[in-house]
Amino acid sequence: MRPAVPALALLLAVIVPGAARAGDGVGEPVRLELDAFRAPPAVRAARALWTPADAGFEGTWSVDDVAEDAALATFEPPLAPDLALSSDAVEDLVRRLVPESGEPGWASRVARGAIELWAPPAAAAKARTALAFVEQAMAPRLSVRATLLAPRATSGVPPEDGGPRLLAAGAVRLLPRRWTSVWTRTEVRRSAVAYDVQIAQETVASRPRIAALPEGEQLLLRWSPGEKATLLEVWAAESAHRPAFPVDLSVTRHVPESNAPATVALPRTAVRRVATAVVVDAAKGGAVELSWDGPDGARTLRLAVDAAPAAPADVAVTAGAVGVVRAGAAAAALDDGARESALEDLVRSFQAGAGGGRSVASPETFAGTFLLCEGAAEEVVRLRAHVGAAERALVGATVELRCVVAPSGALRDDVEAGRVAVGAALDAAVAAPYLRAPVHASARVGVVSGVPARVTSAASVAGLTSADAEVAQQAGALTFDPRARLDGFEGRVRLDLSGVSAVLRVTGTVAWARPDGGSVEVAYRRPLSMSSSDPAHVGGGPRLDDPSVRRATIPLEAHGSSAVDAEVRAPSAEVADGRWWVLALASRPGADGAREPLLLLASVR
Repeated sequence: MRPAVPALALLLAVIVPGAARAGDGVGEPVRLELDAFRAPPAVRAARALWTPADAGFEGTWSVDDVAEDAALATFEPPLAPDLALSSDAVEDLVRRLVPESGEPGWASRVARGAIELWAPPAAAAKARTALAFVEQAMAPRLSVRATLLAPRATSGVPPEDGGPRLLAAGAVRLLPRRWTSVWTRTEVRRSAVAYDVQIAQETVASRPRIAALPEGEQLLLRWSPGEKATLLEVWAAESAHRPAFPVDLSVTRHVPESNAPATVALPRTAVRRVATAVVVDAAKGGAVELSWDGPDGARTLRLAVDAAPAAPADVAVTAGAVGVVRAGAAAAALDDGARESALEDLVRSFQAGAGGGRSVASPETFAGTFLLCEGAAEEVVRLRAHVGAAERALVGATVELRCVVAPSGALRDDVEAGRVAVGAALDAAVAAPYLRAPVHASARVGVVSGVPARVTSAASVAGLTSADAEVAQQAGALTFDPRARLDGFEGRVRLDLSGVSAVLRVTGTVAWARPDGGSVEVAYRRPLSMSSSDPAHVGGGPRLDDPSVRRATIPLEAHGSSAVDAEVRAPSAEVADGRWWVLALASRPGADGAREPLLLLASVR
């Protein structure tokens, strides 16, 4: 049981200790249910759709125990685990909004998912009204609908999955500042990716190493509400198994052997991910589209964001007004180090803007996104305007990255003629043939000015990398181990927009990987024992040494990468025209062994 606490200055009276105790009233307490504040479990980490090429998993993907503590991303937990606002905070706000809570005859406590209240009927009615205000102000719910599609790829290679189809669809009502799952689907495919041996004196056994690899889709969202803007953090992942690369290891020979290794299936997994923030009009809502494309197919994610629920009117009190301002879009912290919290800076700049002689309010932060302001009515209005002005910096745009396999002759001529240069924009006529070239990797992602996004459009490609020998007295065996590498693009994108210019910064890696980029030859002859070199060996015939050799070639993986650290500055007019900029030049080996140029392009819309 909690005694009544001091209220807001000038709002509630000072309580005489012991004046209000539970049970002082008549009858049973009034229960103010907190069901409207209940929240689904928040997502703390994303790890379901890992691939063998992901950091933290590359050393364990082909063994029985995948790293239990590894994750693709970790997320900030909400302040209240299962509520939009903690029960104690709700009770405190209700007490502060009801003047009678400071008078004898009032007592309250949080118990069993509700506020139990002993108070006169009139005060209890005011408490219900106050609870409704807190719910509307600090537990609004934003409706978002989403679909994930597999359209036809534009890379010139049709997707293996048969073309346009719906992969996932979902809808969710988001509470502020909670990572919430829209969908999470995983399937596991098992295959032999290597063979391990058990060896002892005169026998060798080959044990297939079975890898269980996930594929599926995951979409996580977090809402930071604003006065005029809705900011959504998006974490999306999709992975799909492509045809594996088979390697027949039965050509290898263990001596002696109880069973021989067979064919392994080295996995190729297409992976598409994005971690970004997008902004839409809070009053109208909006639509957001993100997409990926490449040799392994295309994907399109669409979000339909409803208008944000209206905030309640400010509450008139003796001191002026109590209002709740939605400041999360402009100043709340964003995950992955994308943005630090600026709520305290926002409050300080608001207070510094007060005119001389004016009583300055001291807004309080709730749930990492709301500012509660109590003071003169014009102070609440001024805080709301101050937050709205900060939201004007939330400018949304779409960045498209496209890495293409450029025609080498045309690219050479364009570079020598100065028509293609790293860091420069392309004329529309020059860009056209490159935009029609086969796509190595591409992604189109919504961003917010000043907030970095993380993008992956690639495939995890496994191949054999190393060999090892096992020997025990008269037994011997040769084994091969796999490893996976990325084939595509992975990196970070940041766009800074001002009224007159745009600055695009892209860092990351353009990579290639092939399971058959190299090879190793192994040779086998008839086993030669110690006694076979003795002319007097059993039988007295010729020695058993046989010079004939059986040779076998085992494919090995090859890979390469080019670091990207590009910055492009352009006038706003070029951005409005949808111009393409050259970010980097790279290359990969072609099917005939010749180098194929890779051209990384970017466009802002």
